[in-house]
Amino acid sequence: SSLFIKNLNFSTTEVNLRDHLLNLGVEGLRKVQITKKEIGKNLLSQGYGFAEFRTPEQAARALAKMKGSLLDSHALDVKPSDKRLTVAPAAAARSVLASSGHSDNSTNNKIIVRNVAFQATKAELRDLCAAYGSVKRVSIPKKMGGEHRGFAFVDFSTAQEAALAMASLKNTHLYGRHLVLEWAKEEDDQEGGAEGLGVGMSSSHGRPGATGNKGQVSQQGQAGTALERLRKKARADEMVIGLSHKRARVQDVLEGSNGGIGSDDV
Repeated sequence: SSLFIKNLNFSTTEVNLRDHLLNLGVEGLRKVQITKKEIGKNLLSQGYGFAEFRTPEQAARALAKMKGSLLDSHALDVKPSDKRLTVAPAAAARSVLASSGHSDNSTNNKIIVRNVAFQATKAELRDLCAAYGSVKRVSIPKKMGGEHRGFAFVDFSTAQEAALAMASLKNTHLYGRHLVLEWAKEEDDQEGGAEGLGVGMSSSHGRPGATGNKGQVSQQGQAGTALERLRKKARADEMVIGLSHKRARVQDVLEGSNGGIGSDDV
C-alpha cells in the first residue's frame, strides 16, 4: 500500500509533499518520506521518496491523482511500491507503551517533540501528527524575544495514539532536522510553562533575579529611592559649601580693600 515518487524538486520537504497529496484529495495517507543523504553536516534530498496508505485501494486511487501533478514546478512520476514506512499500528503502539513502562490504560497522552526547526509551525506539527490519532493541542514554547525554544508539546486523545505517533515518526526529519519524540514529563511541562517569563532575570536591569518576586522588587525600589535621596542631599551640601567658600572669598576681598585706606591717610 505504498507509492514510489520520483522527480521531486530537491527543495521539496516532507511537509510540502504531504500538503500536496492532501490537497489532491488522497485518502488514507499514513506517512510520506523523502530519501535523504548526509553530505557534510546537511541532510539533502535525493529527489525521490515514498507515500504509504492504509489500504492498497487507497494507494491505487492516490496514484491516479498524483501521477503527473506539479509540485514545486516538477511533474511527479509515481509507481506502486512494496516499501513499508511504518510497522503495524497496533504492534507499534504496544511496543512503545511497553518499552516506556506505560500500560494500555495510561492517562499520559502528551509527548514532547525535540529538535524542532525554528521555522516549523504549529500547523505543520499538527498535520504531521494527525495521521496517527486525534490531536487535541499543539504548543510551542517561546522565548522572550518571540523565537520558539526548539521543542513542542503534542496532546493526543489517548496514550495509544501518542505511542503510535512516536513509533511512526521516530525517523522523521522536518526542515532537515531529525525529530526526537518522547513522553512528556512533569519537569518538561514546567520548562515549557516558563516560556517568555524571563525567569532568573530582572525585568528592569537584565541582572539575575526573580522577576515574579514582588517583595524583592519592592525592596530594590525602596533602596533605589533612599540612594537617590542621599545623592540629592550630597549635591545640596556641595552647593552650600561652595557658596560658603565664595562668600568667604568676597569678604576677604572687601576687607582687604578697606584695609588699604586708613583714617590716617585721609
